[in-house]
Amino acid sequence: MIPILRVHKPGLHTTVQDLGRYGLQSMGVPVSGALDTTALRIANHLVGNEPTIAALEVLGAGPVLEVTTESVRIAVAGGKALIELLSPYRRQLPTFESFCLHRGDVFCIGPVTDMAMTYLSVEGGLDRKSTRLNSSHALISYAVFCLKKKKQTNKKKQQKKITTQCPIIYRVT
Repeated sequence: MIPILRVHKPGLHTTVQDLGRYGLQSMGVPVSGALDTTALRIANHLVGNEPTIAALEVLGAGPVLEVTTESVRIAVAGGKALIELLSPYRRQLPTFESFCLHRGDVFCIGPVTDMAMTYLSVEGGLDRKSTRLNSSHALISYAVFCLKKKKQTNKKKQQKKITTQCPIIYRVT
């Protein structure tokens, strides 16, 4: 795995999504996946990925990300949002086009204005494959359950100061 993006700010609701999982509904597992599968497919096509590859689904205000690899090709497709390079110098980046960013470039996805979501696809895909359910998307109700359960088991640790590191997004090699 190669680290490609460092998350400085996660945005309002940014998740990793693919086209969902099929064939498990009889066991109570929802299909889930991307809300706008057409936009996900377009973003993947623009960077040369297979349509089924996971991407970041951005709802509302988007994340602030920094490139940590030599260079990376990305594309943003879906709802209208301002994509802005913040450093080394400020400029607007295109949507519905692929473009290359380089190590140290920091960019953000502004609020999505005309739809609920937009998709950020990375050439080569994201490494977030669930080995148990054969899908890369985040199941939000499961994540909320895990957070609540962790809170209940760690009541004694609440007095300790919690420090967090910036999450890093990896590419499959």
